[in-house]
Amino acid sequence: MDSYNARVDAILENRWQTAESERLVRRTEKMEDDAMAGAKADEKAKKAGAPEENSDDFAPIPFLPEGIEPDPNDKGGQPFLPLPEGPALPEPDPNAPPEVDPEPVPTPFAPLPPL
Repeated sequence: MDSYNARVDAILENRWQTAESERLVRRTEKMEDDAMAGAKADEKAKKAGAPEENSDDFAPIPFLPEGIEPDPNDKGGQPFLPLPEGPALPEPDPNAPPEVDPEPVPTPFAPLPPL
């Protein structure tokens, strides 16, 4: 029985090695195909006169939205209208004593238990 198990294990190991090497070859070919497709896309973009590339991969390429034209007469004024004046608060009396709260603020800590 031991020799049979050893022989079956050897056969399975051989099959696994063969399948794994085929998988790695297919994966390598797929990665090369993807790299070639990416290189071709880059070449097409350069030939088409793509806009200036952004050197920072994490920041978006700045653009001016279409349909929004800057006003040539604008001198850089405020972008929003000022708010209307609201009612004025009354001035506090500097000679008045400070207000005293008749109820003390409760403590957030519970009393300690006796020792």
